Amino acid sequence: MNPELIAAVRERIALGHTDEMIKEELIQTGYTADVVEAVLTEAYTATVASVVPVDKRELVGAGELFQLGWSFAQKYAVLGILLAIPFSIVEISRHLALISGSLETSRMLSMVGVLTIIAFVTQLFLVTTTFRVVAEDNGSQKVLVAAAWQWAKGRVLGLFWISLLTVFVVWGGLLLFIIPGLIMLLSVYFAQYVYVVEGQTGMNALLRSRELVKGQWWVIARRLSVIGFIFFAIMLGVGILAGIVTSLVGETGLESVLWSVVLVLGEQLLSGFMTLILLKIGMELYRSLASGKPATVAISGAGKGTYVALGLLGLLFPIIILGYFSTIASLSSFGTETVDFLSDEEAKVRAIKLRNIADFE
Repeated sequence: MNPELIAAVRERIALGHTDEMIKEELIQTGYTADVVEAVLTEAYTATVASVVPVDKRELVGAGELFQLGWSFAQKYAVLGILLAIPFSIVEISRHLALISGSLETSRMLSMVGVLTIIAFVTQLFLVTTTFRVVAEDNGSQKVLVAAAWQWAKGRVLGLFWISLLTVFVVWGGLLLFIIPGLIMLLSVYFAQYVYVVEGQTGMNALLRSRELVKGQWWVIARRLSVIGFIFFAIMLGVGILAGIVTSLVGETGLESVLWSVVLVLGEQLLSGFMTLILLKIGMELYRSLASGKPATVAISGAGKGTYVALGLLGLLFPIIILGYFSTIASLSSFGTETVDFLSDEEAKVRAIKLRNIADFE
């Protein structure tokens, strides 16, 4: 039996890959079902006999993480373009409809609504595909996007559900003021990676992410903060450049229309490539954390009730925010109501009239 193949399977077992994921990968590579079963059996036997199944990876710095992300984005530029397409179509259609005035407002809103729903669903599949590509990319052999798309078809709902759980838990933390929200944000940051790589579903993925981040919160926070600053600087520079060009082009004429389309495409392309970079950075951080804390058979359920409670509390977050802004709008409109105040002369005249009436009586 090929020792290198067994070692590769052992590493995947240590990182939490399910048997189904390993079998699917080996069969796609060209191995028969019988060989796959034999390799799995041998790998599990060797794993039990070994104390250290995989070498621990050190956490790299923010600069190196960004470089890895940028290299990945260049390597899979086609994915960045695909990620930009869905909402580019929505924005360009909306913009051209507004400029031409050829559609009634109700029809335009209906068209944009339908296109937005289609774009959202398509984007979910594309993001799930990208997660798979990031998980399978080893730096040497290029992952087939078409194969990753096929894998994504059966996992998109699971990834979407974990994303919703993550959002609600973070919102619940934000309702307990900013600091708990930030703690929750980083604690569940790797839940989607856990789902894609280890196959953990639902709340277990969030709990596994918490285990990975435990003891490394500030280390991860510093790296992600630096990455966030880099992205902010890039967007600021692009925004300034776009503003200068817009002022030169003007707001009327064919040039303005063409430039508005270019702006939409540029914005979506930037978003697509930033998504590739961020997902690669997240995967590198996840791999480093997981190498030091291999996945166990059962995820500890300690604190699960807290996460459930935060998730339920997070359901109220949109309602509270809408109520807050509605109240602010109401108070603002109340403050702008016209109030008639008497001038000094009018006040004197009225006072004289009231005095005359009193003397008459």
